[in-house]
Amino acid sequence: IWTLVLFTRLRVTVVSGWRRPYWLLGMAVLFILALLSGANALLVPLLAALLSWHGLRERGRHHLHSLSRARRTGLLLLFALSLPYLVYRFSVVPFDLQGSYPGEGLWDALGSQITLFWHYAGLVIVPSEPVLSDSWPISGFGPGPVLGFFAILSVIAASGYGLWRHHPAAFGVIWFLLWLLPASGLLPLVHYYDEASLYPASWGLLFALSYGGMRLWRPIGRQLGRGSEAVVFIPLLLIMGTMTALSNARWWDDQRLFQSEVDSDPYYLDGRLLLAERALQEKKPMEAVNHLLNAIEGSGKPQFTGHWQGGRAYTALSRAEYALALYQDAREHAELATRLAPQRAGPWYWLGTAELALGDIPAALTTLQMARQYRPDDPVILARLGSGLILAGRTAAGLALLEPNLAVADDQMLEALAVARLEQADYAAAIGHLETALASRELPARRARLAWARWLAGDRDGARRDIGKALEQDPKDGYVSDIAHRLGYDQSSEQLDALPDSLESAGLLETNGEG
Repeated sequence: IWTLVLFTRLRVTVVSGWRRPYWLLGMAVLFILALLSGANALLVPLLAALLSWHGLRERGRHHLHSLSRARRTGLLLLFALSLPYLVYRFSVVPFDLQGSYPGEGLWDALGSQITLFWHYAGLVIVPSEPVLSDSWPISGFGPGPVLGFFAILSVIAASGYGLWRHHPAAFGVIWFLLWLLPASGLLPLVHYYDEASLYPASWGLLFALSYGGMRLWRPIGRQLGRGSEAVVFIPLLLIMGTMTALSNARWWDDQRLFQSEVDSDPYYLDGRLLLAERALQEKKPMEAVNHLLNAIEGSGKPQFTGHWQGGRAYTALSRAEYALALYQDAREHAELATRLAPQRAGPWYWLGTAELALGDIPAALTTLQMARQYRPDDPVILARLGSGLILAGRTAAGLALLEPNLAVADDQMLEALAVARLEQADYAAAIGHLETALASRELPARRARLAWARWLAGDRDGARRDIGKALEQDPKDGYVSDIAHRLGYDQSSEQLDALPDSLESAGLLETNGEG
């Protein structure tokens, strides 16, 4: 909007020419910032041309070549800045009208877009908070879209005639139509809709209504006192106030906002993904799994026509399953995420994390190195890779990555650090790390490792308690059974006390890093 404000003031700078370059530079910077904030800014050059043409019509001119040199320079600058942005967007996000919808062909997709256009037009006209959804049925190019197409042509023709007749209300209608282009998918956006375009679209309608209302009120207002035009503006202010109040009430809490949209439309998949990620932040993995499974199921429904971020969804699902100790499921879904989003670090990271939890250390190291390629300085990835190197017996290399990033270490990383401390005979530090890890997540093998660390530190009573808890949790676990056998837990307490203090001297402790 501020880009357009500066553009409208360019003609005034002709008198003071020394300011014009700075004015143009400021307009260019604002427009670049607008492009970086959203693809809706591609409408700015079109709106600037519309403003220029309308201004020329007001002064009795009929062609854009009658513009002042400053306005021409400003228009050329806006269009020139749009070109590299469009080239970049098309190279990163290929725009295909047919690909935006799972329709049978181009005509079905076009018919759906026309229907969607009028759907969003209705959302703008009705004074309520619009609830946008990824879900939109494929309508095809039947009678409804045909009538909608002719209705669009009729509105455009009527607006053009209104501009030709110097009626400013027509400018508001054209503004309304232009801002609905992103909403119906006619700009190369990541999503085929953009809710931010609906509010500026309402400005055009409000301008047209207010101008029309003032034209009707003028002969009456002459007979009344000053300020009588409030009769026209008060209803418009009430409409805008209602829309704003509804919007603010829902945006106070983004979780409530997305939950209400999911309740109104179960196929609002973006909302489900956001709710799942929020649940993961709040350590509610089961709630996240429910949202993600519903979203994945909904993505295969024929009603769904939106931009499906499969890599993001399966990455979040793998993360939730890891939190629930469903490591095999986490691995399978992370592998699927790497196929859907191979150039993102997140899927590779969670695949490597699941592989570490399953004990497949060589595969985990390879996978985590892939994640590191995409985010080489990420402390979480470095810490996880360090823990994997420690478990692979490369203690020095692992500690070099893990120790500087302990602030982001989770229970699995702390357990790996405890393994390194055991190899260094720093039993007190190992016990501390394992206790912290167990406070985060209780695992039988981890409890058995703590028992082993206590035994090496000379705390035999503590070792008995911990190995007993581990056997109660999972007596069939191979590592737990091995530690219990080494500690002689199945023998009498007298025989246990008779065991040598140094298991290494008895040949029971391997010192090659593999024990």
